Amino acid sequence: MKLGDILRDSFQTLLDQPKMFVPRLVSTSISTLWLLSLPGFSGTGNMSLESLNVLFYLGSAPFIMFLGVFVSVMLAEMVAENPSLKKSLSRALNKWKTLLLISGGLLVSTLLLYLPVALGLVLAFLSGQVFFVWTGFIFSLVLLFGFSMAIFFLPVSISKGGGLFESVLDSAKTSRTNSREVTALTLFSFVLLGMAFLMQGALQSIGVIGFVISRFVSAVTTTYILVVSPKMYVADNE
Repeated sequence: MKLGDILRDSFQTLLDQPKMFVPRLVSTSISTLWLLSLPGFSGTGNMSLESLNVLFYLGSAPFIMFLGVFVSVMLAEMVAENPSLKKSLSRALNKWKTLLLISGGLLVSTLLLYLPVALGLVLAFLSGQVFFVWTGFIFSLVLLFGFSMAIFFLPVSISKGGGLFESVLDSAKTSRTNSREVTALTLFSFVLLGMAFLMQGALQSIGVIGFVISRFVSAVTTTYILVVSPKMYVADNE
């Protein structure tokens, strides 16, 4: 299936089966309520460090990561096998051990991906040269792009019943086999998420209501991206 056909087919699938929006909307509702409950959160995306419970924030991050992985696998199940919401939920729950390991791995990987930015900030502070910040940012962006390509098919690989290492290897192998298409889709995903982020920033300026609306706009965008991946995986294995 051609790239354009996959994008159109994914869009049509969401129109025909709006139930696929439910998992991401539910997880977004949970994470949004969590953010709004944080001390010092203003609804404009800013937090007061004096009143913010940093330990609570950091302690909750693994749960939010797990929630995101869980929803991704649920959607992969729905696209690949077309089960009901209840059945896809049950199938994802049966893989909780693998999802927990994947979530921990992604959390650690995310921290490592931002190390060049952190190092750039430190060097810029010590030297007074903004060059180090931009260099660190570019390095992190390149690493993030490559990492996103490698795990592009991870949710559907997990849904197929693979363990941690089998799923990661299967995703990387499928991405390598379809490198041109995956590069284009990853770039397309970055553009969509970038647009959603800019919209989120604009809406947050009007306060809590804008923040909530922007979160759900982002959820809809992310759902579309998460449907594209298993669509291409299924087409590649037909």
